Amino acid sequence: MPFKILEHTADVGIIAKGKTFKNALEEAARGMFFIMGSSKSKSAVQNKTEKIKISIGRENKEELVVFLFSEILAQCEINKFTPIKMNVKFYNGKTILVEVLVEYKMLNEKLMFKNIIKAITFHMLKVKHEKDYWKIQVLFDV
Repeated sequence: MPFKILEHTADVGIIAKGKTFKNALEEAARGMFFIMGSSKSKSAVQNKTEKIKISIGRENKEELVVFLFSEILAQCEINKFTPIKMNVKFYNGKTILVEVLVEYKMLNEKLMFKNIIKAITFHMLKVKHEKDYWKIQVLFDV
């Protein structure tokens, strides 16, 4: 499994790995989406999928992870969707354009997640390049 759940006293997090920073970031997002998960059955989910685009730029990779995931979380709250996949495209080295494939809930249903992520934290955040892979560790305030 390219990501694993990181247990913490008051939070939950993930450690994700990838051959490139882009791959590790996509795996970290996959871990976040897994943690959020929908508590509704598949029959309560519309099969409609759409893409939203988030453009974000930061000076370092640690800030990029926190602010990107925070924006995805905000979009989930505002637009009432469950994210299922993220594709990352890099521009100019520091700014990225992110396409997030989202799955919308039925309008007459209340959006519910298995775990409510309140915030993405800098606590214990790590973004490291190892010998032949990138590693991202991030905690979520639940």
